[in-house]
Amino acid sequence: MLEGSVTGVDAAIRWHHYPAAVIRGYVVTRVGADWRLKATIASRNAYNLAQRPLVLVVPYKGGACWYWPVHEYTLHEDGAKLSARLGPPLEESVIYGSVRTA
Repeated sequence: MLEGSVTGVDAAIRWHHYPAAVIRGYVVTRVGADWRLKATIASRNAYNLAQRPLVLVVPYKGGACWYWPVHEYTLHEDGAKLSARLGPPLEESVIYGSVRTA
């Protein structure tokens, strides 16, 4: 399980496979059981961002991604910044409805 914080440049918030927000700069922090996101938004789709469930997708080495469910979010500075309360990281299989097998 991740501890502390994850920072980066490129990430996205998705509603199923549809883009809800393109992120250009983010920090995901974990303090105890709480996960938080602070991000700069490059673009957003208001309709998709209003849907549920939303998932934060953070790419990392070799094309793999981390996924967090977005429980609630707030837009700041006329939509240029976003803060969110996240759930614990998810397996990719949970996001897309497949069953991961060993």
